[in-house]
Amino acid sequence: MKRWETPRTVVQGFEANEYVAACWYIACDYGEAGMNDPISDLYHGAYSDGTGCGHANNQVIREVRDGVFTLREEDGFGEDYDLRMTRSENYRGQSWRLTNVQLGETIYWTSTGSDGTTWYHKGTVESTSNVNRS
Repeated sequence: MKRWETPRTVVQGFEANEYVAACWYIACDYGEAGMNDPISDLYHGAYSDGTGCGHANNQVIREVRDGVFTLREEDGFGEDYDLRMTRSENYRGQSWRLTNVQLGETIYWTSTGSDGTTWYHKGTVESTSNVNRS
């Protein structure tokens, strides 16, 4: 015996399975200009081999959580470093994370060499074609 079933439509809703985080570059103004920073008086550069803080793609700002960002130096020397940053031009209140970083914003950060020397950096957040999917 045949049984009649009422026709029905099943709609499957879209559910995102990825979080697309912001990923930006930041070049050191002192490195781009090939000059000493005004605090430590240490030379900053953008070297022809692609190394140096003056190349924007050597410092990467990534969103690690919704609205929370980290800064990492990835400059081709073979070792990458997490960097402390701040919005204060006096370099006060540095943190490993900042919230709500925006394109075009000025960020201040420091990097420390293996000998303990500290460089003071300043730059403007720039866009990149890279997208960090997690």
